[in-house]
Amino acid sequence: MRFDSLINPVSESEPCGPDLDEIGDDQYLNYMMGADNRLPSRYLDAETGAPFDRAKIDLKTETQAIGGFLEQSRDLRLLTLEARLQALAGQIIAFSECLQALAGLLEKFWDDVHPKDFDGDFTLRQNTVGVLEDRTTVILPLQYAPIVRDQRAGPISLREYLVATGKAQPREEEHTLDVNQIIETLRSEGHRGVVDAIHSSLTAGFGALRTIQTVFDEGTDYQYSPNFDLLRGVLGDLRKLIETARPDLGSGNAEAEASPQAEASTTTGGEVTHIELAAAARPAAAAVSVTSHAAASAALLAAEQYFGRSEPSSPALLLVHQARQLIGKPLVAALEALMPDYAEYASIVIDPSVGFEFNMTKMRAIVEDYAASADHAAEETEIPAFEARTRAEALALISGVGAFFRSVEPSSPIPMVLGRAERFMSQSFQSILAELMPKKAAE
Repeated sequence: MRFDSLINPVSESEPCGPDLDEIGDDQYLNYMMGADNRLPSRYLDAETGAPFDRAKIDLKTETQAIGGFLEQSRDLRLLTLEARLQALAGQIIAFSECLQALAGLLEKFWDDVHPKDFDGDFTLRQNTVGVLEDRTTVILPLQYAPIVRDQRAGPISLREYLVATGKAQPREEEHTLDVNQIIETLRSEGHRGVVDAIHSSLTAGFGALRTIQTVFDEGTDYQYSPNFDLLRGVLGDLRKLIETARPDLGSGNAEAEASPQAEASTTTGGEVTHIELAAAARPAAAAVSVTSHAAASAALLAAEQYFGRSEPSSPALLLVHQARQLIGKPLVAALEALMPDYAEYASIVIDPSVGFEFNMTKMRAIVEDYAASADHAAEETEIPAFEARTRAEALALISGVGAFFRSVEPSSPIPMVLGRAERFMSQSFQSILAELMPKKAAE
């Protein structure tokens, strides 16, 4: 792997070299500023819906520059920047290699890797790896990244599969494929080597994220743990697509994802490392079992009461309350609650060629008609008595509710809202302010 040499110390006195940002290295600062300006502000064109043009990324030049700086300084900011560039360029394997390099540096040089903490405050380091959750430069690019390029079918990506299965709407003039054609192309002998390599890199990427999470958990006592829900989601979708076409590659993955102990024993040939053991032993927020919508509401109320009582300044209080209010609400109500300024523009497009769609007015009418005729039988299950006296207990409740809705109501926005609440729980006021205030106001 290209980054293998990074685990070697730069020098005995400074294992990770100097912090080029902190010392004001002009070449580093100029490069990072320029690279940031080269990243797109949105991935999909606002008018046409066309994705970002990968040709705008000069990977050779960018990776040479980043490699030169990494030789001088082991800096997570450089690796997360390259990860975003690789994603934008549609390079799944290279993106995974960046994740693995990040995990390796954090695991070996936690005390020395840049950016360091400020008197125990790891906000900057947390935010550095947090950019891997960015939809514009990571999540959407990975959806559009080609798994294979076929002479007949063209590029095959997760995006093509989502459109083919009806989970995403095609834009005008977008080339669409049949589901069977996608599966057969990925299954073909001619693409076996590439598909094997992509699948292996996705599995390695999952392992790297787990290591990063665990090192942060251990190093900050769970106070600055990053959240990778979106990234894990898209990597998981990519892997599931490949395993649908190639069931021979799927053996053991579901069990490994569900059981940290099981994956620890498979990723190291039976020898469990201390990092993987720590991941397996990490307090699992999902340990709180939520089995009904009524129980979910009660669990969130308990978490909400904890924040109102003990951490009233946390944005998590607002988000948990909003999530609780969304339980049992239809799509229309969710859009109005979460996107009040844009809800009226929402529509469900059935056939864009003839203008067949349900606008917000039509959707409201359908919901009202359903509400008038529906017979809502009360849930007969017994509701547990939830209580949260600590942040960890509140997190356990929140995670349990999120897991419940991901399982029984995948279309619910509640897991997304709660995921954001979890992330805010470990942030300082300064980092919260940076996210809440518009960039212009911050400048």
